[in-house]
Amino acid sequence: VSTQSTGETSWKETLNSVVKQQERYKDRMSVVEKMRAETQYLITLVKQLTPFIHNYKAVSAKIHPNLGGSSGSLNSQSRNGQSVDNMSQIIQTIKEINPDSDQRIAAIEQAEREKSENKKNKNSQLEEDLVKQKGKLRSVVNSSEDISLL
Repeated sequence: VSTQSTGETSWKETLNSVVKQQERYKDRMSVVEKMRAETQYLITLVKQLTPFIHNYKAVSAKIHPNLGGSSGSLNSQSRNGQSVDNMSQIIQTIKEINPDSDQRIAAIEQAEREKSENKKNKNSQLEEDLVKQKGKLRSVVNSSEDISLL
């Protein structure tokens, strides 16, 4: 009887150990699946951001030539899409962008004000030219009337 109870106890301990190992395995697999999903999301994000970054680099190279060619090629790829090196380059480029929406809004508003002022100045210049031309036409018409009266 004691060997049977010892065997049952050993069996139960082994069974509990296997159940705990299965739970740990499932937990680890869940973490791995989450990491795969996050990695796939990041790869998709990088693929979507790459054209923007190339465009930004081209524009910034034209605006600020000393910033243009700083961080190597973004075209080298690993088996799963982008290499870790490219990912870090993209993240660094995004950090360097540091967009300031308030500054852009202020610049747009300033450009609109200047455009409006230029349009007003242009309209007033056109009006002045029109008045001068009318004056010349009147003088021509008046002089032709004077000639026809003779």
